Formats: sequence, C-alpha cells, structure tokens
Amino acid sequence: MAAFFLAGMIGTSHVALLSMLTELERQVERVGAVYVDAISIMAAPHILAKDRQAVYYALDRAMRLARSVHKHQVLALDAEGNVLAHIVRDADADPDIPRPANSLFRMGAGGESAWVGEAVWIDGDVIGYLMTEIDISDIRAHHTWLRWTVMVVDLVIGVFCALLGFALMHRMLTPIRVLTDRLTAFGHGDVRVMPSEELPPASTEFGRLMRSFNGMAAAVRDRERLAADMAAHDRSAALGKLAATVAHEVRNPLAGMSNAVATIRRFGDSPTVRDQSLSLLERGLESIGDVVQATLSTHRGGPGQRVLTAADLEDLRLLVAPEARRRGVVLEWTVAVPDTADVRATELRQILLNLLLNACATTPAGGTVRFTAERGGDALSFSIEDQGGGMPPEVARSLERQEEDPGLPPKGLGTRVVMHLVRELSGKVSVASSPDTGTRITLTIPLNQE
Repeated sequence: MAAFFLAGMIGTSHVALLSMLTELERQVERVGAVYVDAISIMAAPHILAKDRQAVYYALDRAMRLARSVHKHQVLALDAEGNVLAHIVRDADADPDIPRPANSLFRMGAGGESAWVGEAVWIDGDVIGYLMTEIDISDIRAHHTWLRWTVMVVDLVIGVFCALLGFALMHRMLTPIRVLTDRLTAFGHGDVRVMPSEELPPASTEFGRLMRSFNGMAAAVRDRERLAADMAAHDRSAALGKLAATVAHEVRNPLAGMSNAVATIRRFGDSPTVRDQSLSLLERGLESIGDVVQATLSTHRGGPGQRVLTAADLEDLRLLVAPEARRRGVVLEWTVAVPDTADVRATELRQILLNLLLNACATTPAGGTVRFTAERGGDALSFSIEDQGGGMPPEVARSLERQEEDPGLPPKGLGTRVVMHLVRELSGKVSVASSPDTGTRITLTIPLNQE
C-alpha cells in the first residue's frame, strides 16, 4: 500500500511536469506571436513592395521596441521563402533558421530560445513571413525551478502519504494478524478465546468477525469437554462392568478356598485330605492372580509402548469368560496370530475388551459370541460376532467412519472410546448387522506401527 501511494504521487508529478512543459511552450508562443504581430503591422507594406531597405529599417525599429522581450534575431521572407531582411543582435543566435514550409514555432537548441513566426496576409494572400528568435532563458530558469520544486514537494508528500498509508494499513491489519495467529493455534488444538478487552468494538466488521471466532472456539471447547466427559463416563461404565465381572470371578475361587480351609481344620490329620485341600487353595490363588494380572495389564498398561503377545489375547479370554458364563452365553475363541505382533497392546486390548463385553451383553442366554484373530499380510484382523438384535445404524456409522454421528446416543457404552483408540492405531472398522442374525464387527490394525 505504501508503494502504491508513492507510485501514485510520482505518476501525478510526471503528469504535472508534462503539463508545465506544454504550458511553457504555449506561453512562449503567445509572447512571440504578440511581438510578431507588431512587426507585421510595420513591415507588411514594405514586404508587399519587396523593398528590402524599407523592410530592414522596419525590422531594425521593431528590434528596438518591446524591450521586455529579448530578441536574438529577426528576419523577413517573401512568399517564396527568400530572405528580404535579416538582423542579428547576439552572437548566441541560432544559425539554424527554420523554413516557412515547416512549423513557424520551434524551440531553439538547448531550450534557451524559441523561434516564433507567422505568415503576412494581404487581401487573403500570403505575401511573406516574419520570424524572430526570442530569449526564453529567464522563463526556462523559472520553469526549471518550479519543476524541481514540484518534484521535491510531491516526493515529500508522497513519502509522507506512503508512511501514513503503511501505518494505517498496519493498524487495520492488526486484527487480521491476531485472528490468523489464533486460527493457527486453533489448528494445533489450542481453542482459547481472545480476551474481550483485546477485541475491536462490536460495531466494526473486525469486531463482529473476532467475536464470531470466539463463539466458534467456545463451542468447540465445550464440545471437546463434553466429549471428554462422555468418554470418561463410558470408561467408568466399562470399568464398573468389568469390576463386577472380576468380583464374580474372584468370588468363586474364594468360596472354594474357604471350603478347603474349613476342610483342613476338620480333617487336617488325613494326608490325602490335606493334599487335596492345599491343591485347591493353590489353584484358587493362581486363578485369582491371573484375573488380577489380566485386569491390570489391560487398564493400566506397562511401561512404554508394549507390543501385543499371545498372552494378551489369553488374558482377554480370562476376563470375558466369567461374564459369558454369568449371562449363559457360549464363548467361541479362535486365535491364529504369532506369539508377538508389532502393534500397541494396551490400546488394542481395551478396544477388544469393550467390543467383547458389549457382544456378551447383547447376546441372549443360550446364544454364542465368536472371537477370531488372524494375521493377513501386514495387518491383524479381529472379528467379534454376536447373536443379538443388531446394532443401531448410527452407532455402526460412527464405528466405520470413526467420527461421531449426530444420532449417536449420549451414553453409548464404549463407542467413543473404541473410535478414539482405533484412530490412534490407524485401524479400520467394518460392521455387518441384522436384527435376525446379530452383528459382526471386523477390526483391522496395521503392523509395524511406530
């Protein structure tokens, strides 16, 4: 914008200087024309008579008149262009005399003088020409001074306007820079709103624009907070459900262990009874330890990014089996994966545990939940099938697209947790659901993850 202002001032100065130069030529031509008219009155009869001496005296007299106009030379020509009289007063006179066939006005060499002339008419006929070279050095000097003055003044005004325009545009663009910085931070997850005291007045366009941004940022922030709360609620619900399952699994061996302790107290003298009771206690403790270890490794995770092992999938079976037995559901378990697979174990176990618990919850008593794990190329494929009443379409769309559907229930158990973790693992989900046959969820997780 500053360059635009400066270029505009330079352009207008150039136009003004051209106009001044044209006006100088007009002024010189007018002054010369007045002087030549006076000569014509005195010399016209003698030119008609072609009296060279009389023409010379007329021109000499004219040279002494109009002292305000400094003349270098004056001459008279007949109609054919022959010189009748020629008087030269200064050594600086221009030797290049213009011919009548050319223009009767011409600037002299160096721009310090000018030729002015006109045809002499009598009764409608041209009888000759009068021409004079006048000194315009004073006018030229004044014009030069005026030209430089205009250039300097225009340059000063142009620079001032350029600086003023730069300052104004800089001030005008400050809200845009602030908004750009906030949008950049917004793109990196920083959804803070701009303080109200830093906003332009609400009546301005920038004020309305920045307040609209604050409204958008506040809405996104509230949505993220709500999503985090809902995810935490889903996690809590899943953990509560798992805790009930774990308690049920631990309660069974504890009851057997209590019976074994009571048996030892009454029949401890019998080696056979004692050995049997101690074996029962040992198996009960091992069962409880397996359940606790599987739960901790699933929901707390180990240090660093641990890779998936066959033991992780066996832990899932131990955790889901009690829930399946409690609901009267048959659990079919097929695993055909390597002992270790280069995927993040903790997140994958959480995804599968949520899907398996939901499958057990939706399958009626006597139904079957099938779990299949296999490797295909550079990915692991997991399939969970239930025999429930089918998955709601909005939940299936959310899982497949890995984004929340507007119709997703606010309390959809584990759905948001699963979507978040699948995105973290760069996985894909496909859902085939029918009210008659149940739901089949296929999860594909690529290997070799950083």
